[in-house]
Amino acid sequence: MEGLGELPSCGALPAPHDYGFWTYEDMYLPAGTYYLWVDGATAGEEGAFALELACQTSPLFEDCWDGVDNDGDGAADCADRDCIGQEESCGGCWYTLELREDGADGWEGAALAVTLDGEPYGEFAVPVLEWGEVVYVPVFGGEQLELTYVPGSDDTENAYALYGPFYDVLFSDGPGPQPGLAWSGTASCARPPYAHAIVIDGAIDFDGREMFDTTSGDSWGLVAWDADNLYLGFYGPKVASGSANDWVVYYLSGTPGSTTGRAYGTQQPALPFESRYLIHWRADGGETAGFRNDGAGWTSAPFTLAAAQDAEYLELSVPRVEVGSPGPLELHMSVVHDLAPGEVTVAGVPLTSFVDGFDPDYGAALVFDLSGPDPPVH
Repeated sequence: MEGLGELPSCGALPAPHDYGFWTYEDMYLPAGTYYLWVDGATAGEEGAFALELACQTSPLFEDCWDGVDNDGDGAADCADRDCIGQEESCGGCWYTLELREDGADGWEGAALAVTLDGEPYGEFAVPVLEWGEVVYVPVFGGEQLELTYVPGSDDTENAYALYGPFYDVLFSDGPGPQPGLAWSGTASCARPPYAHAIVIDGAIDFDGREMFDTTSGDSWGLVAWDADNLYLGFYGPKVASGSANDWVVYYLSGTPGSTTGRAYGTQQPALPFESRYLIHWRADGGETAGFRNDGAGWTSAPFTLAAAQDAEYLELSVPRVEVGSPGPLELHMSVVHDLAPGEVTVAGVPLTSFVDGFDPDYGAALVFDLSGPDPPVH
């Protein structure tokens, strides 16, 4: 049998006896029978003694790796919500409650009751002399989370908000919250889809994650999306040229489509993917249009396009449903000058697509998952 340790020996008579103590910390003993031997340090040593043994029968936390229900709540290791955040493989996540009180006199008897899958998790309130309280609620994906507001003697200064695992606001109420069941929903620990709405007004709303270097070095392509729209932009001197022969051109994937681009003057590129949709904008502001190719050539398409320009900056939007509601999307953009002599294609995105010049074929594309959580990081 493996021993758990040894106590210090008693002092020699006639000096007062010392006492020894031993604790089994940071780990928990499994259920079973244990024996304690009391013996002197040397043969024949004897004397009066008192033995006190204290056992903590309800551990304060779960050991997440020993296969044992340490805290006696019916769940062991990763099945115990106490293990959320301690071990990545255990899953789960944290929802956040922010409780507020404007008068620093507490919630005065009010409380916010939380249940998980119908079982009480706790009741929470702002303490007296405090302005707020933050509560972290460990949840497993798929659990039913409910909030119930229990009113107090004065609710006029009370307010609260519930945030998801990525600090997205799920619900808020107050000052003066409504009593009773306030919110009910299924907990999710999945990252929400990326979404960034761009206001088409000529002011730059794209952020640094959504800006892509071009083959020209003096321009940037811009991409963002939300649940409804795809947002495309461009920043560079060609946008401000005012020329009726400069075109900002976007190719979008789709099937059936074509791997041959639309002709601009005598330039007609090979594409690195099958493209079904094309959007272009002319630098004199005279045309913003869409085209579609079902395998038999590029024809005009009645897209609902919105566009705005300010100097070297262009932004436009198109409803996702009008370009096939793509999940995965391949995209290429460039600027084409279509007047001879001097026809040229420049400012390609991605940067590795081609070398600026006359009628280059496009050798690379941007690839995005419009249904996923990741932004269009360049």
